[in-house]
Amino acid sequence: MTPEAAIIQSMFFVQDKITRQDVPFHLNTTQARLDDNLSLRNVIPKARQQGVTTYVLARFTVMCLTRQNTRAVVISHERESTERMLATVQYFLANIRGPKPVIEHSSKSEITFPKTNGMFYIGTAGAKKFGRGDTITHFHGSEVAYWDNPKELLGGALQAVSILGRNEVFLESTGNGAGTWYHRTCIDAGRGRSPYKLHFLDWPSFAEYDLPLSPVQAHEIMSNLQEELGEPELVELHNITAGQLMFRRVKLSEMDWDLDLFRQEYPITLDECFRARSEEHTSELQSH
Repeated sequence: MTPEAAIIQSMFFVQDKITRQDVPFHLNTTQARLDDNLSLRNVIPKARQQGVTTYVLARFTVMCLTRQNTRAVVISHERESTERMLATVQYFLANIRGPKPVIEHSSKSEITFPKTNGMFYIGTAGAKKFGRGDTITHFHGSEVAYWDNPKELLGGALQAVSILGRNEVFLESTGNGAGTWYHRTCIDAGRGRSPYKLHFLDWPSFAEYDLPLSPVQAHEIMSNLQEELGEPELVELHNITAGQLMFRRVKLSEMDWDLDLFRQEYPITLDECFRARSEEHTSELQSH
């Protein structure tokens, strides 16, 4: 566990997804897995709703509170998401366990911390262009695959992140088609052809996607695997449990039983994440 994660768990709260009550922030399985394998440059293709952005927001908040001259920037793909992320950071600060942090300025996009000379900026892709005079120590691009022009936007923003020192970059997204800039970036990371470390976060590895079932319910599901949904193959190749199959059935029903859409939103392999069909890409990535 990184020192930042230890601070997160000792000082921050989150809202419980079921009860909506404030509870101590304990890293979930995906967040802990990411925290244990961090690099200074991280590219994270993933299944939906695993808490990656929440972890990064908390991590960057800790940096602003504890490390001098932190300049943390988080960019999202849409305004609504940007507003939610800013609200999350404000929630961390308002409900912190311990002395309340001193905040000098708080706006719709920026929070400043005078004691550490820290700044946390949260914005929407394309809303701000970072120039040569800007300095960024921590950068997170959220849902990069859904940005209109990630190559141009990141080409400018990342020039403000020095390759020297302990500066961090996270590029995270669910998939959005093969052959895109984000897809190529993930491929290069998997091949070892870039400074980024690839973290592919599949859905079966996330504990919350294994629904609790009674023994009778589990036996009923495993005794009646649905071939048209590819369930026998999932059980044979990936050891999918009855609880995971139930989760998958629920999500498929919400998607009008569109298997391709489910595979993109909840991939089990990198190929599914980008709905790619290139066996060359798949074999090379899975070899790393």
